[in-house]
Amino acid sequence: MATEFPSNLSTTIQSLYNDPGCSDIVVVFNSESYHLMSKFVKIAAPGLYDEIDKITVTEPSVPIFSPEMTADVALTKFTEILTKKTQKKTLTISEPSVSKDVVGAVFESMYGKPLEVSTVNLNEMYILGIKFGMQSLIQKCTDIIKKLSSTDVLLDSYQKAVVAKSPLLSHYQNAFMSMMTLFLKEKIFGITRQLDYAALIEFLKSDKLTCSEDYVYEIIEDWVRGNNIGLTQTQTKELYSLVKLELLSVDFLMTRVKGHIHTYVDHDAYVKAFEESAMRFIRDKQPCTTRTVIMLFAFGKHEGLYQGYRQVTKEDVNNPTFKQALQKQYVKYNGLHCLDSLSPADVVCCATGEPIAILDNSWLRFLNKSLEKDHIVLSNTSQCDVKNVKESIGTVHVSQQMHKKEADDVGLFVITQAVF
Repeated sequence: MATEFPSNLSTTIQSLYNDPGCSDIVVVFNSESYHLMSKFVKIAAPGLYDEIDKITVTEPSVPIFSPEMTADVALTKFTEILTKKTQKKTLTISEPSVSKDVVGAVFESMYGKPLEVSTVNLNEMYILGIKFGMQSLIQKCTDIIKKLSSTDVLLDSYQKAVVAKSPLLSHYQNAFMSMMTLFLKEKIFGITRQLDYAALIEFLKSDKLTCSEDYVYEIIEDWVRGNNIGLTQTQTKELYSLVKLELLSVDFLMTRVKGHIHTYVDHDAYVKAFEESAMRFIRDKQPCTTRTVIMLFAFGKHEGLYQGYRQVTKEDVNNPTFKQALQKQYVKYNGLHCLDSLSPADVVCCATGEPIAILDNSWLRFLNKSLEKDHIVLSNTSQCDVKNVKESIGTVHVSQQMHKKEADDVGLFVITQAVF
């Protein structure tokens, strides 16, 4: 006969939190004691458990009782044995940047209480997630940043992260870089001016910058103008050396960069970049390029979160402008960019889970192939090969056939700001 658990089991488990009578370990966090059970800590916070596990508790020595000993002395020694036998492992942690409320909430979540993570407590939660080795908490924190689709909110959050030197700064920075084309120039300068020299160097080294290389050059010019006190010529030259000259436009090379030759820009590198830029313009009609190409459409994991992208809706797919734009990109790049590694991958779905089809209801699918992140991939259908799909991709529509959600479902994504 199966064992029936009481309906209030969750409440019962949560009541064990911070109970000295049930705990076998004590964590003293910012001078506040928390009585915890190692079984719960080991599962929820393996990093914290490892630190506690290193602590050794001295076993009590066996006292020698002699016939001459009075009853009071013997009782005292016996009491000492019991006290030492029940001694708990104690770990002391000091992290002033984390509040008592957040610490308590994280510890209590180990006993099953829901944990609320928001932009208000994000930094503190992330610090504890890293310190305690709580991968699910770390993921919650980074997912919140990925969901920041509003440019104003993202810009404000990133600016605050720069000033406060937030532990999540790199995540905010990646989000900012992926959406740079959506910001006004002055707003970008407002952020980059606040970076110190070392931080700006790291920023400029990134291959995730989505703005034009002309823009990168202007960021350096603006920063140097605002931070020229104490800045050496060697440091300035190092900043300009991080510009990928070959990606600059011909016009920019002639008007803005030419005056820096010999001072900050190597002459031979300048001439080579000018030749490459001119050839690119003649061949591709592109005046300048970016380090990272932002595709309007992309494939990813169904219901996945990707900075700067949203999964397409049924309304998107059935819109004629959407169909034309998808066909244009799919044919131009011979497929779509993949935002994630998926193995295996199969049915392509819209945001609400319905399959996306072409022609007479042939579902777009990858037939359990493995997809690699940052690769361009072509879809099949059960009846069509990749060549036929490419020719017919402009007929996409949402299938009316039922589809059971599967772990290998693929999502079709579009940049967040796209409106059809």
